[in-house]
Amino acid sequence: MLRWSAAALLVLATGLAIWGLTSRSSHPDFSQVTKGNRSGSSNDPATTCLPPGTIAEYSPLLVKEALEDAHWRGNARRGAAIFGSAHFACLSCHKVGQHGGEAGPELTNVGQRLAPSQIVESLYWPRREVRPEYRVWMAQTTTGQSVQVFFKQKTAYEVEFRDPARGTTTVLPRSELEELREVGTLMPEGLVAAMSPTQRADVVRFLSELKGPGPLVDLVQPTSHEAVAWSYAKPP
Repeated sequence: MLRWSAAALLVLATGLAIWGLTSRSSHPDFSQVTKGNRSGSSNDPATTCLPPGTIAEYSPLLVKEALEDAHWRGNARRGAAIFGSAHFACLSCHKVGQHGGEAGPELTNVGQRLAPSQIVESLYWPRREVRPEYRVWMAQTTTGQSVQVFFKQKTAYEVEFRDPARGTTTVLPRSELEELREVGTLMPEGLVAAMSPTQRADVVRFLSELKGPGPLVDLVQPTSHEAVAWSYAKPP
């Protein structure tokens, strides 16, 4: 049996404590964005990267921390896969390269057109700033029909709309228009809230690095579904 003196135990305990401190400082846990261990950011849960299902109101500090999170642990390749997944359906409205819809802005070179902070704002708070051509209007006709449209132009006698889903243009006489009011954007508010913090970081990193045709754009491929396991009992 080994016998340890009090002095030896004290030396051992001190050594372990010092090793623990130095190992933590040399390998920081970048997943803990809310701890402020990157740039002295706040611990206030209302202004930090929040868990799935929760998005705080707009705050410059939250934008800053989302960008830091994307920089330190975001992965553009994973972000491309998330963007193309059927679960989040980003390609239903946005085109990247050869794939995607036209209900929202094309994003092939979004990292060149927008600052990273603008990308975060558009993703987290889509109603905060909407380009005029993508503002959604609710048009109600005198026959009681209501449709969501993109407003194009109007004259003294008629109004011209674009169908968000089909991209087709419709001209409606003003005499047949009962009401026309702006309702915001087709981009769902809760989309980012449905993502995990890692998924948010990946998507922000991906969009920030989209600067035109290239290998990253080619990674975006639409997926129709995820694999599903079917169970059945084979009779004897």
